Amino acid sequence: MTGKTSTHPEYRQARLGVRFAAITTLFVLLGACLSHDSIESMSLKRGYAGSPPNAVTWTQGREPEKIPSNVVAATASKVDRLWTAPYSLSGSGVVIGAWDEGAAQASHPDLTGRVTVAEGSTVSGHATHVAGTLIGSGLASPMARGMAPGASLLSYDYYGDTLGQQVEAQASKGMALSNHSWNYAAGWQYNRYGGSKWVWYGGANNTREPDFGAYGHVTRLWDQLVADHALIVVKSAGNDRSDTGAGNAPHYHIGDSSTLHTDEHAPDGDYDSIGLVGVAKNIITVGAVDQAGGMTAFSAWGPTNDGRIKPDIVADGVGLYSTYLNNGYTRLSGTSMATPTVSGAVALIIERYRAKANGQAPSPHMIKALLAHTAQDLGNKGPDYAYGWGMLDAQAATGIVSAGVGDGRRMDTGSVTDGTEQVLPLAVPEATPRLKVTIAWTDLPGTPDAAKALVNDLDLELIAPNGVTYYPYSLAGLANPAAPAIASGPNRVDNIEQVEVDTPLAGAWQVKVKGVTVRGGQTYALVSSLPITGSASLAQVSININQGATEVSSRNVTVSLNGSSDVGVSGYYITEHPTPPSDADFTPTPIATSYQASLPYTLSAGGGNKTVYAWLRDATGNISPAASDTVNLSATETPGGGGAFDMAALLCLGMAWLNRARKRKPGMAARFSPPATDSKDQK
Repeated sequence: MTGKTSTHPEYRQARLGVRFAAITTLFVLLGACLSHDSIESMSLKRGYAGSPPNAVTWTQGREPEKIPSNVVAATASKVDRLWTAPYSLSGSGVVIGAWDEGAAQASHPDLTGRVTVAEGSTVSGHATHVAGTLIGSGLASPMARGMAPGASLLSYDYYGDTLGQQVEAQASKGMALSNHSWNYAAGWQYNRYGGSKWVWYGGANNTREPDFGAYGHVTRLWDQLVADHALIVVKSAGNDRSDTGAGNAPHYHIGDSSTLHTDEHAPDGDYDSIGLVGVAKNIITVGAVDQAGGMTAFSAWGPTNDGRIKPDIVADGVGLYSTYLNNGYTRLSGTSMATPTVSGAVALIIERYRAKANGQAPSPHMIKALLAHTAQDLGNKGPDYAYGWGMLDAQAATGIVSAGVGDGRRMDTGSVTDGTEQVLPLAVPEATPRLKVTIAWTDLPGTPDAAKALVNDLDLELIAPNGVTYYPYSLAGLANPAAPAIASGPNRVDNIEQVEVDTPLAGAWQVKVKGVTVRGGQTYALVSSLPITGSASLAQVSININQGATEVSSRNVTVSLNGSSDVGVSGYYITEHPTPPSDADFTPTPIATSYQASLPYTLSAGGGNKTVYAWLRDATGNISPAASDTVNLSATETPGGGGAFDMAALLCLGMAWLNRARKRKPGMAARFSPPATDSKDQK
């Protein structure tokens, strides 16, 4: 997608000399500089913030319509056990955003007082049903109680700028997570034009829908949303798997409701039937099963085109009784209702996490690690493309959070850079039936249509006391999507990895996380089936410049830091010098177990490669290992190498010289007043 950029001029610098003409040139340059916005305005704005839909390349040359995931339903996965002691969770203090085909009925007896309709949308039964699954109180109908009855809801429709609205809702309304029970229409859709005929959305020349499994421009924007704003996003996988379509029987093509076609197109399912948003790396994609964990006929399956595991998790999506229009209730089925089940459970996990981590919220990758680690395994052993990591187990995930963040904790955070590794000792007692460790990380946005969407590749390994190395699960991708998971080597495509060892040897194990290919640095979350003991680890930090850019044309850049510490981060330091800082060098920050910031930074003068280093300091004064990122600064700002800031320095010297000259000969400076500039903004 084409991003918006703030305007900035290109400057021409005359050769510097000792004559008055050179000093006059400096004044002209200053006039050009001062006629534009400040240097901060030259950084790139986020591509999703108000970007028009036509900036994206779509299969049909336009944005497809958005649709609810057919009719929908879901039910809880041990969520009810969190409502009573010893947890007593309700989602209190957690704000959820829901984007749907319309607004929820805010006046419904089970929703009243806790739903804010954020825009003037038509009230929707689908949205009201989703809202009830998320936060319904059950006061008017106990059977319809939602997952997080103490949470509050922001209700949006999906016709506007859903990405930009999420940024605004998080920043100004305190939204902690967003729920999306909708999909872009793709493949076959039934009866869109009436006449009981199928409509083909995938392009007249395509046998299969090209958007299924594809990492496109839209997918990248959703990954960027999570990477930039640490927002937890929960998304339905969709219900396309059961759309058999018309084959070569008469059917319509989208955009032409008057012509019946008999060309042949493949059914949407089984495998490779998840659309553009659902295949994003950094979001939580939800499929639907029945109450017994049996697979539904409609829930969309992975893999993605590059073989990544999707969906991430499944929940009951069959026949849930929830709120509906006119103060009513109804039963609906689909992934759209499995999704708010997961979102509501995540709200309870957030509530518990805040209580255990001094008010700090969990990162999106910590939530993903918790859900994947604790899911009830269904289908093939380990992950698969139908059930993902398994069925949601909200109680088990919350139990890990309840262990806290000190000795005996079962969750941890760390950070690696390219070619580095972190090693965590783990003691395995005698007769331990199973050892399982899971990591997840929020990856940088990938390149649309690339062979592999993963940017930062980490490796998880478990090293046994006898030196044997155990590797994470991997799947075979489109080549053999039904094949069981294997664990014979590194996983090169997923940003969730899990190593599982049955009947592990007793003794001292090592948990090793390697930075195989890392752009700048990468923070990760780790969850273990056994307690993690020992002193709190050093603070960890990752860094990237201009969201992972490799080339920049301005010395003004944005340095993004993402770090954590068990005892709390208390300060940061960034520089282009690799020498470790002293305590006095750090800029203080409010103490928090996680730290994220986007900071303005001015690169040193001259073109070429620029490496920026970052450190964090924890609350006890310990300093993290360094993280670094390198970009190439083009030399277009100044032929001599300094850009606007060097010119300003030269200007100061020139002004001082003129001031001395004026004192010697009154009126001299007036002869060199700069002319009015006519700089044009570069769009």
